[in-house]
Amino acid sequence: GSCSTLALNKLPEDERPAVHAHLTHESGKVYRDLMFGSVKIDADQVRVPVYVAGGTADRIISTALTRKTARHYGVEPRLYDGRGHWIIGEPGWEALVDDVVAWLA
Repeated sequence: GSCSTLALNKLPEDERPAVHAHLTHESGKVYRDLMFGSVKIDADQVRVPVYVAGGTADRIISTALTRKTARHYGVEPRLYDGRGHWIIGEPGWEALVDDVVAWLA
């Protein structure tokens, strides 16, 4: 289905059923509002550090949008080459975790 094509495109096919089993429905309205910028976040009001990461093979969130989001918060985007939307569960996820742990330290 579209989830496998869009969100799980870089996850091995044999691992997709386990992910599907734990997914819940998302609000189409909230998703649309976020994608089209109807929801505005005042970056000056965000008082915590922000980590912006994305995969270059993400079929939902473009690299351009990842970069734009990072600019909005005044941070450098972390772009993971060849990674898709399910970046936290795709093969090689340990590199992302290592980067986040180093950033937190």
